[in-house]
Amino acid sequence: MGQKYSKTKRSPDYFLIVLFVFLIVAGLMTINSAVGDYDAEHSDYFNRQLLWAALSAAVFITAMLLPPKFYFAVAYILYAVSLALLIFILAVNRGPEPARWFNLGFINFQPSEIAKLCTIIALS
Repeated sequence: MGQKYSKTKRSPDYFLIVLFVFLIVAGLMTINSAVGDYDAEHSDYFNRQLLWAALSAAVFITAMLLPPKFYFAVAYILYAVSLALLIFILAVNRGPEPARWFNLGFINFQPSEIAKLCTIIALS
């Protein structure tokens, strides 16, 4: 039998939120101190990291707001899709070097990273 969840609103995990913000700020400070204000090429690293930090914050908030039933419903579907992506990347490239990335033009996508997350969700 499945677990029962109350229909009342869950309180957010404040420790997780503080930890997330701390890691984002520490990463941004590290990149800023490493590249400094040398020129536009080096400051581009900080700007890209800032963009990815904002995107990850949106994903983090969305994941926290989703009810646990959603994860139970889609866990095995996500796992199957991630396995299909891993098989597809294996089948697509037949060169001397193994393919590990999908190049989508604007972003490089590594399906093994998605498979790690989907495996954790499916096993939990």
